[in-house]
Amino acid sequence: MPDDLLYKLLKIALTENACRNRGYILDGYPRTFKDSQEIFLYRVPQFDEEGNPIEPEEPELEEGEEKSYEGYVPNPEIFPASVIVLKGDDEFLITTVKNHSENSL
Repeated sequence: MPDDLLYKLLKIALTENACRNRGYILDGYPRTFKDSQEIFLYRVPQFDEEGNPIEPEEPELEEGEEKSYEGYVPNPEIFPASVIVLKGDDEFLITTVKNHSENSL
């Protein structure tokens, strides 16, 4: 799935009542800092003299050039209030899961 589509779908899901009221867990995602910027930041709306919204143009990026997030701010509707990172090596996690009985899962 293309990253742009994944970003849009995730933003939509995070704004739904279930996530906003009960919280959410993102297991293994975002994978990179860029992913987190795309999901949790948004461009501050700009308006002309009459109060009409201005749609800012996204600059064309050269190959290998990174998008600038200047003018972007955290989206308060979906930005996490806290983050917990759990780490464990694969061997330990696999062994732990294998040793659990089916009834305990």
